[in-house]
Amino acid sequence: MEYSKYNHIYKIPDEDRYLLYNFLTGAMLELDAGGYERFLNYELLSEDERIILRENGFIIDFDELAYLRFGNKLICADEELLSILIAPTMACNFDCPYCFEHHGSGLMGGEIQDAIIQFVETSVKEHHHKHLFVYWFGGEPLLGIEIIESMSHRLLALAEKYGIVYTSAMATNGYLLTNNIIETLERCKLSRLQITLDGMRETNDKTRILRNGKGSFDTIVDNLRKLHTSIAIHIRTNLNRDNEEELGQLKSLIREIREQTGVDISIYGAHMSVYEFNNRDVSEIELTPPQYTEVLKKHNMIGTARRYSTRFAFCDAAKVFSYCFDELGFMYKCWNDIGNRQYAYDNVLNVNSSGQLRLVSQNALDYLANSFPEDEECLACKLLPTCMGGCIKKRIVEQKKECSPVKYDMDDYVYKRYLESQGGEVNETGN
Repeated sequence: MEYSKYNHIYKIPDEDRYLLYNFLTGAMLELDAGGYERFLNYELLSEDERIILRENGFIIDFDELAYLRFGNKLICADEELLSILIAPTMACNFDCPYCFEHHGSGLMGGEIQDAIIQFVETSVKEHHHKHLFVYWFGGEPLLGIEIIESMSHRLLALAEKYGIVYTSAMATNGYLLTNNIIETLERCKLSRLQITLDGMRETNDKTRILRNGKGSFDTIVDNLRKLHTSIAIHIRTNLNRDNEEELGQLKSLIREIREQTGVDISIYGAHMSVYEFNNRDVSEIELTPPQYTEVLKKHNMIGTARRYSTRFAFCDAAKVFSYCFDELGFMYKCWNDIGNRQYAYDNVLNVNSSGQLRLVSQNALDYLANSFPEDEECLACKLLPTCMGGCIKKRIVEQKKECSPVKYDMDDYVYKRYLESQGGEVNETGN
């Protein structure tokens, strides 16, 4: 028996009590001073205490790294879930400076739509998927709402035909989000929407800019206030040096809209990152990872938008049965690559005609072959089970590893999980 390398101990402020947390199992135990001393000395533990510690993963008798590697292999090759991202257009009505996409101007044609439907049905028949997840992306996907509606009905029919679970979501800038559009999306069985606001009016309108140079804040907020829907709305804020001070005001605004409309609307703070294809140089306003962590801590948002439980793979890009399609049918592994043709690894028309998917391409192998991090820093990190090395594009393609904000203050994360377990309100929309 030995202690898990993913244990973390935190002393509760002004009390002689300790929190024992494990980042592999997500288990938490509260220890008094005596329990803490016994935990530090295995020989002093009673048999009952040893059983509790073993059951919760604090004491282990197996190779945890081997377990994580095995879990990573299983989930990356898992056939149960077929995940597809579809960009009906790469055109966009915005001109955001930090955007990493190459914007086109056309809509997805009927031939490509048919080919994607055929690809999905072939995969379902061959691999017996039990769950189909569809994510609508762009560009601005609502510029192709007719395509979304038509393809959704066809994909829903496939799911019904083969008896599989269907879920769907979308990232949109929210500028075109009227209640008529919402009704269409509800018919398409959409379950959640991501919309970006980068601060209050003046600040938001410096980065969320229309193609004509005008701001977007008033229209987006007005659209949100008029919503009546069961679709969950996630407001994303790309945190940077220019907007970090306004996060509290934005949280209050979102809370007000939630109370006014009754819509399930929440907010989370994302890290505005510098990518190789940003529209303009935004490095001067990028927060360092520790600075980003401090902003999240200040607003009780560290780790609240996503629970940090064992995930085995960082994202869908590492998974075999996950595909991204742009409007011309080119295929990518990473959402951030879509539209940048130099990162495409195949085209759905080629796949359907040949019956073979060209995964033996560096653009695919960068993600599929690097799903588990092997650098010493990651292998020694307590957060490895929850992070799995972070963004593969950053880590492998751009060689700029970006660690989880929790790494920079594990104590804060564990204490918030404790307060939450005691009935305290720690959520992404609270102050």
